[in-house]
Amino acid sequence: MKKSLMVLLTLTMLLSAVIVFAGGQPETAEGEMVKEVKIALPGDVTTWNPYMRNEVIANSIQRHVFESLIESAPDLSPIPGLALSWEANKDASVWTIKLREGVKFHNGNAFNADDVVFSFDYCKADGRGWADSLGNFESWRALDEYTVEVKTIVPDVLLPSHLRNIIMIDKETIEGTDPEYIENNVVGTGRYKLVEYVKDDRVVLTVNKDYWGEVPEIERVIFRPIPQAGTRTASLMAGEVDLISNVPVRDAQMLQSNDKVKVVTAAGISTMMFVMGQTEEDPSPNAPMPIKSPDGSNPLAVRDVRRAIIHSVNEEEIIDKIMGGFASPAPTPVPEGFNGYNKGVKKYAYDPAKAEKLLDNAGYPRQADGYRFEITLDATNDRYINDGAIATAVAGYLEKVGIKCNPNLQSRSVFWGYVRMYEGFNAHFVQSSWSEPSAESAIIAKDLLYSAYLDKPKRDGWGGVNRGFYSNEKVDELIEKALATVDYKQRDKIMQEVWKIAWDDAALFTTHSEDAIYAISKRVEYSPRVDQFVMAWDLELK
Repeated sequence: MKKSLMVLLTLTMLLSAVIVFAGGQPETAEGEMVKEVKIALPGDVTTWNPYMRNEVIANSIQRHVFESLIESAPDLSPIPGLALSWEANKDASVWTIKLREGVKFHNGNAFNADDVVFSFDYCKADGRGWADSLGNFESWRALDEYTVEVKTIVPDVLLPSHLRNIIMIDKETIEGTDPEYIENNVVGTGRYKLVEYVKDDRVVLTVNKDYWGEVPEIERVIFRPIPQAGTRTASLMAGEVDLISNVPVRDAQMLQSNDKVKVVTAAGISTMMFVMGQTEEDPSPNAPMPIKSPDGSNPLAVRDVRRAIIHSVNEEEIIDKIMGGFASPAPTPVPEGFNGYNKGVKKYAYDPAKAEKLLDNAGYPRQADGYRFEITLDATNDRYINDGAIATAVAGYLEKVGIKCNPNLQSRSVFWGYVRMYEGFNAHFVQSSWSEPSAESAIIAKDLLYSAYLDKPKRDGWGGVNRGFYSNEKVDELIEKALATVDYKQRDKIMQEVWKIAWDDAALFTTHSEDAIYAISKRVEYSPRVDQFVMAWDLELK
């Protein structure tokens, strides 16, 4: 019965879909003009399972259809979503969440506490991308139709920040189905409904006229995945799309002189990050281009080697020449203004001579071929601004100090599975990026720094993207303490210590925080979000 209903709904949506006439705005069958925008992003949504992948492009598209209990305002402040309120007991180990009443899923099913419990269960069981958000959840249960209780493993004053990440799905639709079903039956409570999805070509959304909140002005949204940056720019200039993201620096400079479009930039919270596999045992035995050292050891397990690598990278040159100034220095993954930001932690100075000395003293002198050892840098070439060029530059810097570094550039559609922890064992030096919309560095550290072992996490749901397998008991204790500390200033002090220890250990390194660069047509206005999600309701038609 349920599947028959879904088929009927799909047919209804197709029959009511707008008709697009060449050269103009789309019209409904009745001839009314539809308020439509077309948005070009560097990639596709890749999955409609909202727990499978934590990645900005997928998140941006999915969150037009799905919602969480707590949402983020454009400035990152928490605002009620499907939850009206959330309150903790004295030590923040038990949270009571009051839900919004009268909310309907797109198929007409009512949203209630059973859906919250089911969503948590599904995310915990199948959520590769978001299960870490439940890492400190001990249990959850429905107290009544519109009240949910969550108990934590250790006290957690930042639990509301985790709740932002967990999408709500319809228990009645999804329960008892296989993973393929959730991909093909996309039912949320969000501002828009999915009308059509053609993989690697388009996502078509129509406004949810029965939305519980303010119904967006824009009635129809088309997302187009265009991996090639130059093609995105050409599509905007040809009037084929209204907004493009991840504008290359060279194109941004060119577009700024074009009166038919407008370049919009915003300081970002996403930092370009590099992690180094620090286990004594080879962290990547299955790598096509493995670690090679004269004595068979893993050089990245040595702190002075990691420090040497950081000293060899010319961050200022990356910012000035590759990023064209559209970036800011980032000594850690914590943006200024976040809780735990430590202004005393400065970036490692670019000093190739010091890097060479550290490598010599660490027991890795240059060999007859001029190299000390060989590693591979895994990176995307279609996700971040000039990501491929940055990886190539970093490999070049390492070559100068005697480290043979092979850049292994991959599409984002392949990359995240390739570097996934505890599965492929392919990676030992990874370039990616990280951002956290809560403005709380304790959550960043819980994900990036909390101890992880090569074969398993120290604690399920913690250290979920610690791809360098960094392990420090003192850091773990401080992170747990910070999560249990209600006082903002005390938590800030604790986390400043965490980031100083991680910096001393060369646990990872960051080069810069990229500016978000967008370009828009003259028919729209756009106010970018700090988290870099592209939301249609942030666009305004002129």
